[in-house]
Amino acid sequence: MTDPMGSCKEVSEILSAAMDRELTDEEKTRMKLHFSVCTWCQDHKNQLDTLRAAGKRLDTLCEDADSGVGLSPETRERIKHALKDHCPSPD
Repeated sequence: MTDPMGSCKEVSEILSAAMDRELTDEEKTRMKLHFSVCTWCQDHKNQLDTLRAAGKRLDTLCEDADSGVGLSPETRERIKHALKDHCPSPD
């Protein structure tokens, strides 16, 4: 019989699947049980959640940039100058 809590590898696979689809009740239960004893996997889930949120935020920023909403021309110039001062020339 399979361990009801699952191994770290199994939970990692479930976390990856959760990025693409809704989890089954069994998968959700397995993760909750596993998280109750494994802080490493819980941390991994939190990291994935943070990355997912950052990705969504980036999509929003890109959409805003395409629509003309975003940084003012003055702010863009300040950023360009700051980057020139701190980044090596590409040549």
